[in-house]
Amino acid sequence: MADDVDPVAGHPDLVGAGAAMRADWRSEEEAAGADAVEHWQHGRSLRDRLLECMHRGDSVAAVVAGHRFTGEVVEASDDLLSILTVAGRVDVNLCDAVPVALEVAERARAGGRSGGESSGGFRARLLSRETEGVEVTVGTAFLPEPFDGRIGVGSDHVCVTGRGGGEVFLALSSVAFVAPRRP
Repeated sequence: MADDVDPVAGHPDLVGAGAAMRADWRSEEEAAGADAVEHWQHGRSLRDRLLECMHRGDSVAAVVAGHRFTGEVVEASDDLLSILTVAGRVDVNLCDAVPVALEVAERARAGGRSGGESSGGFRARLLSRETEGVEVTVGTAFLPEPFDGRIGVGSDHVCVTGRGGGEVFLALSSVAFVAPRRP
């Protein structure tokens, strides 16, 4: 009766070769994994990072138009960052015309929120604020002092009407943020 054992499988010269081949394979897989992670990192958008912060519940600080707002991310889209601060919701315009710096102020240990429904972007969020009819503070990308009043949203601009009835018209692209009215 013939022996069913493969004499080559246990050959002493092949044991080392097999181990070397497995080590090479592991090394190639690790390199491929590292390349995939690098490719993924380079493909991430600012919105992706903000949504991560929102899902974790991180506290985020946004510096825009000389003002710093810190709180939890409640909405993020391609052109909108909404932060819930102690004073209320602040909507930041994430367009190329508005310089913004963002910082994870504090990593959350628990909590976070799901993405929920998006308001449809910065202009749609301003339309929602207009409907609320409350006074707000509107900061611009080019003036150090913001405007206070009720907002009216046009197709490409925002009108801020102050308590005295004066109106200021701002190109939508120049509106840096809309926040609860300053005290």
